[in-house]
Amino acid sequence: PFYIFRNASSGSGDISRGPQEFLLKDHVKPFAPGNLVVNATEDNGLLLSWDSSMSKIPCLDFEVRYRNMDREWQKATVLRQTIFNLPSVDPEKLYTFQVKSKVNKYCGTTKLWSEWSLPGYWGKSNTGVV
Repeated sequence: PFYIFRNASSGSGDISRGPQEFLLKDHVKPFAPGNLVVNATEDNGLLLSWDSSMSKIPCLDFEVRYRNMDREWQKATVLRQTIFNLPSVDPEKLYTFQVKSKVNKYCGTTKLWSEWSLPGYWGKSNTGVV
């Protein structure tokens, strides 16, 4: 761990605090997941997969958000893996998917999420099949 000493001054003089522990692992903001791939399954579902920005995937949790153009975003948490199964979709709708990541409680205590990944698409749009 690192120890930080904070010094400040105000109109009434200098203010000093004792050492505070600073663990770098508790302040990590991962890069956004990449290479989001959406594949149809045989049972009218979808299987999403993506690449993690960290080699230690067990240290990351993910959040997937998805919607078809008629609905609000739906969200799902994915713990320590880089796949997500959406069991049933309407093949006549266009779906948009994104993923973000965060260091999980087993590897740090950060509350910082990555940015959302670039979107992935599946389904039919007004101009054709994506």
